[in-house]
Amino acid sequence: MPLEHLPLEPTYLPYLTSTHIVPLQVIQALLPLLRSTPTRARDALSNGTGKQSIIVCLPVTDTRVGLPFAGAQAMSASATLQGLQVLRREIKIASLSMINPEAMKNIRVVTVEVGTIDTDGHNQHHRQAPSGSVDVQTFMEDWSASEKSVYGQSFLTVNGGNVQVGKSRKPTPVSRFVKTIVNIVNGQSYGNGSNTPLLVGALYKFRSWLRGDRISVGAGGELLMICDPRSGPR
Repeated sequence: MPLEHLPLEPTYLPYLTSTHIVPLQVIQALLPLLRSTPTRARDALSNGTGKQSIIVCLPVTDTRVGLPFAGAQAMSASATLQGLQVLRREIKIASLSMINPEAMKNIRVVTVEVGTIDTDGHNQHHRQAPSGSVDVQTFMEDWSASEKSVYGQSFLTVNGGNVQVGKSRKPTPVSRFVKTIVNIVNGQSYGNGSNTPLLVGALYKFRSWLRGDRISVGAGGELLMICDPRSGPR
């Protein structure tokens, strides 16, 4: 719905709580458990178990673009992304401390910005009506006459379900998304695992250093990250 019409207390605040505040509460609860004692840090290093990863998946269109009539999603995703950026920098600074630096060196925060994924074998390339099976016209019933006049036609175009602007991207198979997450958990590169050529693996490591453990998976995600001027050192 238009940002002008978005009910902040009855609609946006519950959405913000479930999609932004609750995930942050989970991360706050996990951090003390992931923090290493000097003994655990030495054991992890000697056993080659790699770092403990906090992985957060966010929709790339909301974090990078912010689509029309999807203000609640974009604001929540952007706020979560910025919080993860701050957390990542705090962990990095803490790991450089002269007092117990090992406690945080074993933690990394990975943001996976997700593009279009083919989750059901016949992914739809258009945006669906905001209320699932609810007709778009019905969704607009409580809008004021002025809002319908100003936003109505554009809202129908974006959410009508039968209008497609430009050429659709082929959705990425869900198996690639799963493989990416498994590689992160296993401490591997963001490439194709152990079979990744040396040069490609080096490029993935450089990309990780440049972007600060921000990666993308899914159709359109990589392009948005390349084109976004904010894609710099984190």
